Amino acid sequence: MLDLLRRRMSGASNIEVRPADALSLDFADNTFDAVIIANLLHLLDDPARALSEAHRVLQPGGKLVVPTFAHGHGAVANVVSRVLSLSGFPVVTRFRDQQLDTLVSKSGFEIVDARWFSGILPIRFVAARAV
Repeated sequence: MLDLLRRRMSGASNIEVRPADALSLDFADNTFDAVIIANLLHLLDDPARALSEAHRVLQPGGKLVVPTFAHGHGAVANVVSRVLSLSGFPVVTRFRDQQLDTLVSKSGFEIVDARWFSGILPIRFVAARAV
């Protein structure tokens, strides 16, 4: 995925693509004006810690974009998620309803947009700014 992103961003001079540990970012406080945590939080047993790290490295007013699968949002998603877990897919956090929104808000962000994308595993999309 990083290689794909690098290719897509090759013309952008202000974007660096590199791997990082979301739970312990190796960046100084207030470094970035935007952080994207895409399809990761459902894989973590402590998604609040990843959001805390994102908040730490964001400049005040910086943008956070968090789309993630909502494995617990509805009966079908629950069943599909459980089957995926049995096959070895490491689902840890099963977001449902507005749980992701609440978590983002409690992590020091003001939500500016939140919406659902339907599917067998729905996606909850949240955009916020660091306060």
